Amino acid sequence: MSKLRAYLIIDPLIVAATLIMGTLSMLASLVDSSGNLPHRIARAWGRILILASGMKVRVEGLERISPGASYVIASNHLSLMDTPLLLARIPLQFRFLAKRGLLKVPS
Repeated sequence: MSKLRAYLIIDPLIVAATLIMGTLSMLASLVDSSGNLPHRIARAWGRILILASGMKVRVEGLERISPGASYVIASNHLSLMDTPLLLARIPLQFRFLAKRGLLKVPS
């Protein structure tokens, strides 16, 4: 029953939210060079995905984050929800990096 719920309800919600919010974020980036508006949209997307998936989240250590300071945050990618979780729950504006090898398509 839980797989059926995932396939019929949760997965379509996640896909729809990603399409809508991703499109809004890209459009917002055309008019907001600071990145603040696209980042707010990305944070909202993360919150929507957490809500849609029914995840219960507890974040520890937020009191150690100083506004205005720079941080490097590394995710272990134990699930596909790492990125939405970071965006939704960590009060920083992110810049994402990926190694060049991830952009190559195997032949």
